[in-house]
Amino acid sequence: MKNLKDYLINIGITILIFALILSIFDISKIAEIILKSNYYLIICALGVYTAVLITMSVRLREVLKELGYFPKFIQIFKSNLAGMLASDFTPARSGYFFTAFSLSAKEKIPINDSILTILGPQLFDFTIKAFSLVMVIMIVIDKLEGLKDNIFATIFAILGIVFAILFFGCLVFLEGFLYRFSFIKKFPLGNKFYGLFDLMQKKSHKLMNIKWKIIGITLTGWAVKGLEWFLIAKALGITIFDGGILDYLFILVFQGTTTLIQFIPLPTLAGGGASELGFSVILILFGVTPETGIAFGLITRFVMIIVDSFGAFELVQFIKREGITKIFKEINSIDHFELTD
Repeated sequence: MKNLKDYLINIGITILIFALILSIFDISKIAEIILKSNYYLIICALGVYTAVLITMSVRLREVLKELGYFPKFIQIFKSNLAGMLASDFTPARSGYFFTAFSLSAKEKIPINDSILTILGPQLFDFTIKAFSLVMVIMIVIDKLEGLKDNIFATIFAILGIVFAILFFGCLVFLEGFLYRFSFIKKFPLGNKFYGLFDLMQKKSHKLMNIKWKIIGITLTGWAVKGLEWFLIAKALGITIFDGGILDYLFILVFQGTTTLIQFIPLPTLAGGGASELGFSVILILFGVTPETGIAFGLITRFVMIIVDSFGAFELVQFIKREGITKIFKEINSIDHFELTD
């Protein structure tokens, strides 16, 4: 039951972080901002987030088709929804792997292939988030007087992100490059990361066959996700530039950057507390009050959980059949899956 104990510790740390945030900031003001928000726009954001889940499911279907599997779209959507719900309450959103477990259980797809369906497109997602990070860094540098005219700070930021993209790209697509880093298997979690990249590399040729489809669907999903956050920002009266297209473009790159926090392996549930604090810190630079930034982070999380909750039936079915510890065991055994060409 070690994994369950670790999970309970993560819950405790998440609650502690939220308690600290609410003790530092004015909780009554945060509540007032949320209560005075435009509910109509938040309801629209719920609908737009559903569209985000549909684009994710379409991408899963395309990868599965390339691997030779043809499950019904509704099952892909239900498995994706359940995986997103699990990710809302697990460290570094690792619960999203449940999507793969569900597909394997329901469609008899080998687990290594269903895992690849989840992992394969992530390099494209990472590239978008890295691009977003560059853009946000450049915008922040322009806002900070001490760095505004420092061209070296901008160049350093851009080169750092480009290096990261190239590095991870080589890990996935260059045979032999990954082997040079086999020493990481000696460290905690190192074996898991190595196994996941090994899986992606062995199947990378399959992904490259449909790279333009994956890129197109990923960009569409990013644009739709940006619209969801833009509606939430408008619901709270957040205006960064002109209140229109420039604000949407800012939210687009802001979303790509700040969601990275939720994937950092912190001992919290999906970056709970840490991401809300990150939203607030960045938005302060653009004249948004800390309480409004916290409220924005809480509502974005609320929107996800409300829609993802429709995947509860699929998740509960699996837990009833396999037991709750099965999910933890499956995630921990990812690096031991058989890798086949």
